[in-house]
Amino acid sequence: MRSGLGTAARLVRGSVLGVTWAFALLGVASAHDGASWPTVARVLVVATAFHVAVYVWNDLLDLPLDRTEPRRATSPLVLGTVSPRAALAVSSGAAVVALVLLTSLEAVLAMAAGLALLAAYDVWGKRCAFPPLTDAVQGLGWAALVWAGAASAGGATVLTAWLGAAVVAQILLVNGVVGAGRDVPNDQRHGARTTALLLGARAEEDGVRLTTALRVYGVALHVLTVALVLGALAAGGGASPGRVALVLGGGALAGVALVGALTAAGRARAWTAGL
Repeated sequence: MRSGLGTAARLVRGSVLGVTWAFALLGVASAHDGASWPTVARVLVVATAFHVAVYVWNDLLDLPLDRTEPRRATSPLVLGTVSPRAALAVSSGAAVVALVLLTSLEAVLAMAAGLALLAAYDVWGKRCAFPPLTDAVQGLGWAALVWAGAASAGGATVLTAWLGAAVVAQILLVNGVVGAGRDVPNDQRHGARTTALLLGARAEEDGVRLTTALRVYGVALHVLTVALVLGALAAGGGASPGRVALVLGGGALAGVALVGALTAAGRARAWTAGL
């Protein structure tokens, strides 16, 4: 039984389920009516179904590339312990669950938009001639989950829009710089199209060669994400803007300094290049 649970967790990317929950709960927290425990419980179930659908769809479409990536060697699809047909049935069923458990038209529309946008990313991501466009499509898909959370708790607000924008910026950073930078060696070998490769990152024998363009793009998105979070806090009447700016700004600058130190030589191992 433990082996079966482990296979299921790896198939649905259970290790990052908390991020999906966080996006959905940001929506709930930003809504007109606020959170009640039944609302939170329903949103978490819907977000889990959404998570299963979009991550398994992504792995199905990326399966040929994942079979060449050592980091994906333990994937049940790569190992063949779960068939593509079974994975498609699970993911499609999860998408239906995510839609039918919602109780308002606004929430259903938001969820449908999120599923459609992330499915579009799965089809055209790493295949588009201009990868930042598909990164943005993915970001909008996750922002739609924020919207669905808000719609489930009485309706979206201005705060929801600020938080959705912050999520888009974060996904642009995570997918276009962090993930794409980490995957440069395998993506370059197989002709994938990613933002990191578009901005000149290249695999070399002793590491990954970074470029000024990629660094500037990553730092700009980092700063934009922090600015949008500050805007959201201001729109929501949150904590003292000065204190929030000090904590988030200081943390952001410390993170940028750490990454700069790790990659100062211009080359880096894949994981530090991703950072």
